[in-house]
Amino acid sequence: MQNLTSLKKNDLDLIEKAKKHIKKMYQVDRTSIAAVLQTKNGNIFTGVNLKYQARGVSMCGARVAMFSALDAGQEEFSTLVEVKFFPETDEYQIVNNCGECRQVFLYYPPFDVILDDQSRIRKISTKELLPFSYV
Repeated sequence: MQNLTSLKKNDLDLIEKAKKHIKKMYQVDRTSIAAVLQTKNGNIFTGVNLKYQARGVSMCGARVAMFSALDAGQEEFSTLVEVKFFPETDEYQIVNNCGECRQVFLYYPPFDVILDDQSRIRKISTKELLPFSYV
């Protein structure tokens, strides 16, 4: 079980939004993870992962949410979280971002990501996610 005690109310609210979004958007073999991104000015953007059988065509929910924010003219982000839905048990789990997402994050001013550190949920800056990055 993931320990959420280090998170603040706003962080818990973002997690709840991600849970509601993936439960609404879930599709067997197509989507199972939702991301919620809050911008510095408080706007919320969501995204779901898109899984396709063709290699290189899939997209993570974090980038979908981020690209939606960018399309709306938002480039300064506050906090991002990704949640996986398990429909067979109606449970959720906070999941970590992939390396491709972490690389994209570095092209923008640092923001916080809620992640799972051995079942202890914590919030860290995107600057810490990918040491020795390409950027």
